[in-house]
Amino acid sequence: MGGIESAGWRLVYSDQPNLVIKHFEQMNKSMDVSAALGFSVRSNGDIGDVIPNSPAARAGIATGSRIIAVNGRQFSTDTLRDVLKGSMTSTSPIELIVENGQFYTTVRMPYTGGLRYPHLERISGKPDLLEVLGRPLAKKK
Repeated sequence: MGGIESAGWRLVYSDQPNLVIKHFEQMNKSMDVSAALGFSVRSNGDIGDVIPNSPAARAGIATGSRIIAVNGRQFSTDTLRDVLKGSMTSTSPIELIVENGQFYTTVRMPYTGGLRYPHLERISGKPDLLEVLGRPLAKKK
């Protein structure tokens, strides 16, 4: 993070997806909960990459699995979103029924962080070096 902060920016999180994640979710009919639970999931429940040492990985969820239910309700991205929003005030773990091949598993993830999406935020008083790096190169004459 030192490099980003030296360039005049800091990493922050909010409950709203950034433009890249919003576009990715719309294009792939998916939900990215990587910064919260550690995976992305398609609208049919198929789990994409699982981030090592994330709540999902520690619970034993594997890439290629499928979520069947969230907290006792049939899976949908809206249900998962509602459960994540509610996690801020709940002390109960998030419970998923996950299908992996012929096997069904109930996993519990102690998570209370709500929806979490990364954003870059400017640090006032520092030069914006990312903007400088993003400028087109000058043409040589």
